[in-house]
Amino acid sequence: MSCPEVQERLSDHLLGETSAEDRARIEDHIAGCPACASEHEGLRETIDLLAAHEWSPSENGREELSPERVRRLEERAAREPRRWGGVLLKPAAVVVRVVGMAAVMTPSLLRARVSLGGYAPSNAPQPEVWKLAEPKPEGRVQVPAEPSVAPGLSAVAVNGDSRVPPATMVPADGRFNYSQPGPEIDKLRSHGYVAAGPAGPGVPPDHALAKLQAPGLVPPNGAPARDMYFEHAGTNPFVVTAEDALSTFGLDVDTASYSIARSYIQRGALPPPSAVRVEEFVNALPQDYRADPAKTFTVFLEGAPHPFHRGYHLLRIGIKAREVAQRDRKPVVLTFVIDVSGSMAMENRLGLVKRSLRLLVEKLDERDRIGLVVYGTSGRVVLEPTPVSEAGTIQRAIDRLMPEGSTNMEQGLDLGYAMARRAFEPGFTNRVILCTDGVANNGITDAATLLKKVHGQAEKGVDLIALGFGMGNYNDVLLQKLADEGDGQYAYIDDFQDAERFFLRDLTQVLEVVARDAKAQVEFEPVMVERYRLIGYEKRDVADEKFRDDTVDGGELNAGHTVTVLYELKLKDGVSGSLGAVHLRYADPDSHQVTEVREVISDRRFRESFAAASPRFRLAALVARFAEHLRKSYWVKGEKLERVAEAAESLPPGLAQEPEVREFLDLLRRAAALQTRQE
Repeated sequence: MSCPEVQERLSDHLLGETSAEDRARIEDHIAGCPACASEHEGLRETIDLLAAHEWSPSENGREELSPERVRRLEERAAREPRRWGGVLLKPAAVVVRVVGMAAVMTPSLLRARVSLGGYAPSNAPQPEVWKLAEPKPEGRVQVPAEPSVAPGLSAVAVNGDSRVPPATMVPADGRFNYSQPGPEIDKLRSHGYVAAGPAGPGVPPDHALAKLQAPGLVPPNGAPARDMYFEHAGTNPFVVTAEDALSTFGLDVDTASYSIARSYIQRGALPPPSAVRVEEFVNALPQDYRADPAKTFTVFLEGAPHPFHRGYHLLRIGIKAREVAQRDRKPVVLTFVIDVSGSMAMENRLGLVKRSLRLLVEKLDERDRIGLVVYGTSGRVVLEPTPVSEAGTIQRAIDRLMPEGSTNMEQGLDLGYAMARRAFEPGFTNRVILCTDGVANNGITDAATLLKKVHGQAEKGVDLIALGFGMGNYNDVLLQKLADEGDGQYAYIDDFQDAERFFLRDLTQVLEVVARDAKAQVEFEPVMVERYRLIGYEKRDVADEKFRDDTVDGGELNAGHTVTVLYELKLKDGVSGSLGAVHLRYADPDSHQVTEVREVISDRRFRESFAAASPRFRLAALVARFAEHLRKSYWVKGEKLERVAEAAESLPPGLAQEPEVREFLDLLRRAAALQTRQE
């Protein structure tokens, strides 16, 4: 191996992500090359320092780092070297996640920042501007009121991210000197970083800060580049049945909202209300519906008194799509369109994409093909559609993916769809899978134009799956709409466990479509139901008169998918019989023949008490109530989330110990505690 090849792979080597063969070759080279050995030791030192530096903000939001504390941390790093799970290493640079915030770090840079007095980030993952010149802004930065700049220090501007200090001091003679021209600073610039010239006595610190001119900072879709983009779809009201007995919406199996909210809560913050979509919370938790192999859809109905709204009832409508065995599924041609822009280096987003792809390659078989397109400042083809029987070729192409430049999503999608059209196989599942943080800031960034392109390709038989990665700058709005227009699914991959859930639990749920443009219309009987409220599905609303208009877009359901719909009902006293009916309408994905089915809602499906309802019914009700609290719904006004947490304690132990249910209960308790602290 040459020096450039080794230095390009040092990051992967230190993180244990190289093959045994490459590991041996790198170690042999390092043993005989002082320059590469020095680079290797510098990166190792950085990992040890970061591994030892455990952030624990004090009650006022700051952490004072004394010289003695720094000394102890460094001693511990030397004594207990270990892998830092939130670090993504690059040659001569480190991106570290600290409570969801990113910064460029080197050993000397870490020490320089500590010597300035240290800082601690705010717990809330909201954009905060940190400036060294500001005297102790409460709860965000702890620095001297008048920081001095010693001779020989240089200012480094960090990626234009408003959530990190815009500049930090680095010794000019440090191991990694980014203030001087050369291949390393050129490499940093290619990833979106810039550096200022040297600062010295008499030069104000602000004058030494670099101007943020890095690529990738153009506002996406008319909004600031470094932010989280969500859109509140409103909250469904109660409807008087005598005035409008029909409730119509497209079916939805997306779950991204739940995963995003989970990421916020696990980082110690409540999600923005606009990020919460109730139906995606409910559909993220497992149900136990059993599919009828003779039907495309099997419908399950159950009702019970409302546990939180006296005098009202809940109705659960469960829909289970027919299942297809792995051996019976259609072969697939998958074209991955992968965002490799600079922002995908944050929080190891691209690293998680690569690990997810490796999972999928292992799950597919020799009938399937995979192609790879990437986009940074521009798009390019990395791998033409290749049979999975050539897994080594695919894996090597995945391994070569690295962050680069800004974000030209338009060009990436154009190249991806062009590849998918060339490789299109009738009778196969043909999909484009977009992996991104959703921020488009180069080429055409207008959402309407991108959506129009995706919709046109879906009409030609190439569906889109949108997979979102990352926090801090993430466009939930665009990804959600791209998946809808692309007749596909939208999911958020927060960690490797999420990737395993999505790709490994049942691949046919990801790849085999069994129904297109699926819509539901629930018709309530005014003599039985005084009023009703659909809980969630606001973004899937369909005009009642459009239910049988088959040009109106509905949802796409894959094999084995489950959909759960909840209604809150005010029933009339002293009457019995049918409460109404559920109508489902969908098109066959191959013949395009439209089918409509009807299921009567009998009052015999209602239990006498909430406690007598099935465990999964009760779980769905609790999850929905949890989501309504997080989105600050009018219908939970005055109620504390603690009450939902208390009700969850009555779930059967067997159900409560299931991994996904246990995780939900943990999130519920954490969110209740966060809500209490905010009051």
